[in-house]
Amino acid sequence: MNKGSKSIIVVLLIFVLTTPFLWHQKFQVKAKDVKANLTGNIFDQGVDVNGNGAFDYLEVGVQVNVTEAGTYVVQVMGLESNDFPFSIGIIDSQYVSFDTGIQIVNLHLDGITIYVSGLNPMNISHIILYDGNYNLLGELFEFPLSRKYLSTEFETPGAALTGVLFDQGIDVDSNGLFDFLEVGVELNVTKAGDYVVEVNGLLGLISGNYTYIGVRNSQQGHLEAGIQVIYIRLDGPTIFASDANPINVSNVILRMNEAILGTLTDVPLSRGYLHTQFEGPAAMLTGVITDHGIDTDEDGIFEYLEIGVEVNVTKAGTYIVEVNGLMTGDNNYISVSASQSVSLNVGLQVVYFRLNGVTIFASGLDPAIVSNIVLYDEFRNYISSLPNVPLSKIYFHTEFGTPIKVTVGVKVGDWAKYNMTISWQSTAPGATEPPQFQEMRKIEYVKIEVISIGTKQGDNTTITLQMSYHFLNGTDFALPTSSGDIATQFITLIIPGSLNAGDAIPGTAAPINGTVIRRYAGVDRTVNYLGFSGSFMTYNMSQIMYWDKVSGLLCEMLMETSVLTEGYVTTTSTSLKMIETNVVGKMPSALSCNVSKDTVTQGESIVVSGSINATLSGKTVTLTYKKPDGSTFNRTVSTGSDGSYSDSYTPDAAGTWSVTASWTGDTSYNGANSSTRSLTVNAVTFILFTPFGIALLGGIILIIIIAVLIFRRRPKIPENKKLEEKK
Repeated sequence: MNKGSKSIIVVLLIFVLTTPFLWHQKFQVKAKDVKANLTGNIFDQGVDVNGNGAFDYLEVGVQVNVTEAGTYVVQVMGLESNDFPFSIGIIDSQYVSFDTGIQIVNLHLDGITIYVSGLNPMNISHIILYDGNYNLLGELFEFPLSRKYLSTEFETPGAALTGVLFDQGIDVDSNGLFDFLEVGVELNVTKAGDYVVEVNGLLGLISGNYTYIGVRNSQQGHLEAGIQVIYIRLDGPTIFASDANPINVSNVILRMNEAILGTLTDVPLSRGYLHTQFEGPAAMLTGVITDHGIDTDEDGIFEYLEIGVEVNVTKAGTYIVEVNGLMTGDNNYISVSASQSVSLNVGLQVVYFRLNGVTIFASGLDPAIVSNIVLYDEFRNYISSLPNVPLSKIYFHTEFGTPIKVTVGVKVGDWAKYNMTISWQSTAPGATEPPQFQEMRKIEYVKIEVISIGTKQGDNTTITLQMSYHFLNGTDFALPTSSGDIATQFITLIIPGSLNAGDAIPGTAAPINGTVIRRYAGVDRTVNYLGFSGSFMTYNMSQIMYWDKVSGLLCEMLMETSVLTEGYVTTTSTSLKMIETNVVGKMPSALSCNVSKDTVTQGESIVVSGSINATLSGKTVTLTYKKPDGSTFNRTVSTGSDGSYSDSYTPDAAGTWSVTASWTGDTSYNGANSSTRSLTVNAVTFILFTPFGIALLGGIILIIIIAVLIFRRRPKIPENKKLEEKK
């Protein structure tokens, strides 16, 4: 992988497609030690609901042997005809509750879809059994039906496209420019019902070259029998912004529910339209941008590269502006972007974007060009774009913020196993699932293992992985080892450990979206997640990945792609989910313990306090007190909102005491023990402070009082008597 940031999409697609492809063949797959399995007995029949002699649907009964009662998912995907090397893109599934024993679930495949395909089904392409959590339990491929069905046995569609289109420009505000291109689609409706008509795109000319104009719209409504016309309006400003003069309607689709009843492709308009006949956008990019580095903490390093995009607004409203990527002078791409939905007033307006400086630094590339700037209206209709806009100067990546410290959270010998699931479906008549997807379902699990960390002196972030596939037939296939530096590259399977929300993943412009607790491999783990979605022309993709926070090891990846081709949508879903690992996946914790006094006198209280280093409230901390005679006892306290605790206690014996704090941990953190704190409890040495001393003191005071009273009552002797007595 190059030093610069790489597209997440490319990385994931490469990962998925590295699975070895085997020749397509008929086989049955069953997972080991499951709670239910497919018996291989399938029942099928055409069902005529309204008694008109045509099948409304093909009913497929799937027999399941259930050994543990619970909820399960049964799915049927596609029908195949031996007449042509195509399959019918049709699907049904049911989420059902089963008791133990032999059970049958009936699935219904739409008859109109079969009729419209023109194919005569003989086989079921794919039958799948999942548990209630969509863990794969069993599969059947290319399973024969009880007989060959003719497409003409099934219900005919209640409407059809006649092939006739009408078109005209619509000037709503009477300013001489078309706000919309209105396309009327003629239908022959034989059965009243609810129908959907879609118009997808126009074909236009720019300087004699054909180009696609991305305008689309649809209408849905109840239609009565007879010739009907559905009118659909295509956005005029989008046509104007394309700079292309429309000549054809690219694609028209007629649907009823999910069934495609008919399509039209490249239908000529009644006349050629000039794009300048349409209403111009209410805002346009002027082509002027500004740029400068932003140093928020005045440390001499730019935290952001700020881009100002100038927009000429002729009609106040809400607009979406995007800045997508930077490039070096030699066209190396830096994957950093930003988007804003803003309310703009009439006049020249500037929208400012801040591109993450850490990502620029981590790329190791010096930006000189903004790759692309795009303007949309509030409904995300395309207005205009500016590709390859030069910055005011070349910025050095070293001018920007240094990346976060990269921590390798795994160690040599760490491993994980993943369950891999694949699904594919298409609305295109006769579309066939690629054979590589069927072969990938032969894999029972994918395993990765850390072989080494570091390749040379001073390098401790390059990780070498061994990936292997374990197949359902018991065989294994090991791929060549692969290495990557997680400090600069995005490897998908392992990222740096202990990242926090907002931290950029090295090798990408993507920050960690957040941290949650999810259960993987039987353990509740604290995981970081990253979600991504995007579209380009007719290609759409969404994905989300979860990594163990401490180790950085991938826990789960979900990816779905859809492609619109000539009005038909093909969708592929892929997932990896950790099922076993030797990585514990808990974060370490530390626990402090302090005493308010090192020395106290017997009878005084002390306060023992401390905290868990993570802000964990409501956790139980055990305080173990050790008395001078060696005996121990425990007292428990709970942490507050800041993770702190305290306990007030009065020692009841003189001598040396000690106290230690501990907690057992939880689903996210390992437990911890504090260091031991000692204190001295001095005995009381002053007698008056003891009960006996107080009693004795009281007795002495009483004697003194009595003596005083006696002396006071004794009669006074005259002076002469005293002298006589002396004589």
